[in-house]
Amino acid sequence: MPRYDTNRNLVLPDDYRRWVLVGSGLGLSYAEGGQGGHQMFNTTLMEPGAYRHFVETGTFREGAMFVLIGQGVGTNATPAREGRFATEVHTIEMAVKDSKRLREGWAYYTFGGPMTGGYRPTAAPQPKSSCFNCHAEHAALDNVFLQFYGLLNEVRSAPAGVPRTGDDTVATGVVD
Repeated sequence: MPRYDTNRNLVLPDDYRRWVLVGSGLGLSYAEGGQGGHQMFNTTLMEPGAYRHFVETGTFREGAMFVLIGQGVGTNATPAREGRFATEVHTIEMAVKDSKRLREGWAYYTFGGPMTGGYRPTAAPQPKSSCFNCHAEHAALDNVFLQFYGLLNEVRSAPAGVPRTGDDTVATGVVD
């Protein structure tokens, strides 16, 4: 569940890099004009308890958290002969469903990164016009851009009684 400091800022969870991988993209931008010629890999992770709830119900529970990690793009590294890969982290952002604290139900937070003056351990919600309005208008389900998360779409559309690929043995993204 989300934690807040005494100033009501969201605390970046210590374990967010161990969350469930639900989507990745290259060069996705929600701003007019794109990323200003600077493409990034976007990796979206979901808090494991919220993911299990989604697998079971097809809904996002209170306290659901997503982290969006923006990374640089690398190419031409030995031994690869072609292709692109994610490099250093540029920014960390989060979405949190918390209707008890937020009239709108969801809030969006930016924890920074090297491109924005460094990381911050806590973050205040972004202005409604910054993220919320776009999510409310364009999200496929409950303010979440489900259209970009193939894993969540597959779990959501699996008929009852059919094994789902979203169980913990398949989708954690953790490699031993």
